[in-house]
Amino acid sequence: MYRNLLEPVWDQIRGKKVLYVSSNGSLTSLPFSLFVTKPPQGSDADPDDLRTTSWLVTSHATVTLPSVSYLKVFGPDDVASSRVRSQKVRLTAFGNPRFSSEYTQQSGEKRGALISALHNMAPLPNTKRELAAMAEILNAPNDSLYLGPRATEANLKQIDLTESSVLAFATHALVSSEIAGQSEPGIVLSPPAKSSDLDDGLLTATELSLLRIKADWLIFSACNTAGSDGSANGEGLSGLASAGLYAGAKSLLVSHWPVLDNAAADLTTSTLRAYYGSNGTTRAQALRQAMLQLLSNTAQHQYAHPAAWAPFVLVGGLQR
Repeated sequence: MYRNLLEPVWDQIRGKKVLYVSSNGSLTSLPFSLFVTKPPQGSDADPDDLRTTSWLVTSHATVTLPSVSYLKVFGPDDVASSRVRSQKVRLTAFGNPRFSSEYTQQSGEKRGALISALHNMAPLPNTKRELAAMAEILNAPNDSLYLGPRATEANLKQIDLTESSVLAFATHALVSSEIAGQSEPGIVLSPPAKSSDLDDGLLTATELSLLRIKADWLIFSACNTAGSDGSANGEGLSGLASAGLYAGAKSLLVSHWPVLDNAAADLTTSTLRAYYGSNGTTRAQALRQAMLQLLSNTAQHQYAHPAAWAPFVLVGGLQR
């Protein structure tokens, strides 16, 4: 992939710090950060060999653009330039949803199959640790975390999200038609005892697009959140990512495949720590730093594999 796409223009991009990527077709589901710029040596099963591989992330940060028009309208300085961070960073975070395997469908429940499937999903207790770490990094109060029974779709829709600098979700995500009764991608929250138009436990891409968001970061620490909308010709980023940008988020952190629970937590928190810890660090650079930290972590050998450090991409990145 590197030889076909980047090697012909490598002399022009060699000294650049950030690459802006706008692709279509199957390329929309591929993070460019895992391109290999030199012939790899050794074994894919050896963490040390993986760490010494010339991944693109070792030389460049990347920003994924929904279309080239982003640069035409905003310009590269607006897309990924650093700015002075506000002293008060407001966090709103949802995670560690509460499920009950003892849930039984109520009579007349229209969305019973969906609710039942959500209640039978695996719990995610480590997401509580992830969001608590975000709150500590951003010096956010405890009530900014919506965990367990508070992590509901109803609560999300009733919050004024326009004041949030960081809106984070650490939970399950579903691609289109992954479970019965679900026709588009969505973010899983704590399902209610009985569904309603306000709350059925799944924030769909359509519902996300109708929210009013002004966050600098919209973080989906979940699996496959960079996927398509589920339509016949849907491309990557046309689902949750597109909906998040439409809702007003300035940038998104989304994943291209199922993520490792602990690796995702370490990457999202390290990204925020790098970004808000220095006025000179851009979003793209912060994500790159977090990826390199995972890649070089000799205490966690599984982190050396791109399955751990490469699934997330920064989308949009608009800031003025």
